[in-house]
Amino acid sequence: MKKTVEEYEAEARWEGRCFVLPIKNATDASRACRRIYKLRHPYLDMTGLFVCHRCDNPWCILDKHHFLGTPKDNSQDASRKGRMKWTDEHRQKTSQALKGRVFSDETRTKMSIAAKNCSEETKQRRSELAKNRTPEHRAKLSAALKNPSKETKEKQRAARAGWKMPEEGKKKISKALRGRKHTAEHRAKITASRRINKQK
Repeated sequence: MKKTVEEYEAEARWEGRCFVLPIKNATDASRACRRIYKLRHPYLDMTGLFVCHRCDNPWCILDKHHFLGTPKDNSQDASRKGRMKWTDEHRQKTSQALKGRVFSDETRTKMSIAAKNCSEETKQRRSELAKNRTPEHRAKLSAALKNPSKETKEKQRAARAGWKMPEEGKKKISKALRGRKHTAEHRAKITASRRINKQK
């Protein structure tokens, strides 16, 4: 049964200048705040908008502490208040957590679509980052790609072993190769690489 605003307010308690809900999880609290805002303002279209908090307390249900904003507005508000500063330790943890992670085909497709359909602002930022790379940094990247470590090779091999090409990809390759003639040298290279792979 859905609760009314009065029932939510009866459960809440005062903490300083905030009227907070007794919910442990911040995500559940944010959802509850969104439901309460909808009940208070049923005429507003909240599609694609967040219920942001002026008090920076996701458990607070005071209407005067709430305002609607886009995800960008929410991020900018958090950045302005200094709540989005990543420490070196946090960056390192994130980097380590993603190392060797094998993504599913579905996730890879989503990531590919997201990369293609990124905003002009993101494209411009990537372009600026690429321009500002020093020759030393470029050399390091090139060396890492040409001579990956044993650990990286093992992870790549494991990822390839568990990966299967989608049928759509097979059809595209088949269409591209149709009627193509390989030279004798190219055929010899293909045969040699197949032998090496079998030996591994």
